[in-house]
Amino acid sequence: MRSITLQAFGAFESDLNWSSSNTRVESNGKTTDMYLFNNKIATKDLTTGIVQISDGGYDMSSTTKERLKPFASVQTKKGDVYCNDMLWDGNWITVSGRMALTSSNGNTRWSARVV
Repeated sequence: MRSITLQAFGAFESDLNWSSSNTRVESNGKTTDMYLFNNKIATKDLTTGIVQISDGGYDMSSTTKERLKPFASVQTKKGDVYCNDMLWDGNWITVSGRMALTSSNGNTRWSARVV
């Protein structure tokens, strides 16, 4: 998994504002949202903890799949997109079983493990 994906997911899980290159995370006290090229691809309701993902309104790119890796298994097979092995149209869906992140020595580098 790419470093930028791990950093973005760490900020998302910690409800922190963060930005690098084409990806940013914004938290406003009600939701935490992840954006790729200014298109929202993940959102978390801070009251309920419910997390939802989408393709951002565009065909699934390899970069979008990469950024969504910590949230779910997103794959393309024969032109169809699957999320956790179920056919997916890219519209908002609720996900669970996300990765947990741990920092090493308080650095901004993150490693991930499935919970």
